[in-house]
Amino acid sequence: MLSINHLTQKMITSDKKSLLLIPNFEKFISHSKYGKRQCLSGKPVANGTLVQYNSVLKLLVAFEKDQNATFRILILNKKNQKTNYAEKLYWKRFFRNLTLWLYKKKCLDNYISNIAKTLRTFFNYLLKERCLQIGTFHY
Repeated sequence: MLSINHLTQKMITSDKKSLLLIPNFEKFISHSKYGKRQCLSGKPVANGTLVQYNSVLKLLVAFEKDQNATFRILILNKKNQKTNYAEKLYWKRFFRNLTLWLYKKKCLDNYISNIAKTLRTFFNYLLKERCLQIGTFHY
């Protein structure tokens, strides 16, 4: 079975365009903080939401450090079924490993689902607001 670190190294060495997860999540937080990203009603994002985003960022950094891997987001420019399937498996493994890691840290189900919801919001931001073709299979 291939590990996430092996897949990441394989994708970094290939000619496909990819983005790193942590710097783009930091950009997502700064866009939310300074008003480039707003709620559907047009109001700025609440301070409590920004606190939640920062806590998810800290968890992602700790998870990356614990896994000894850098996580990336592949830009899917072409409709290639093999690449799409590989990306789907990559993110499925990522979320499974993240949830197992959080369970080992004695996190509760509601907290883990809030983290997943925040990550889903981040991926929707990349898809809809930054218009990046990253696929729609992120949980």
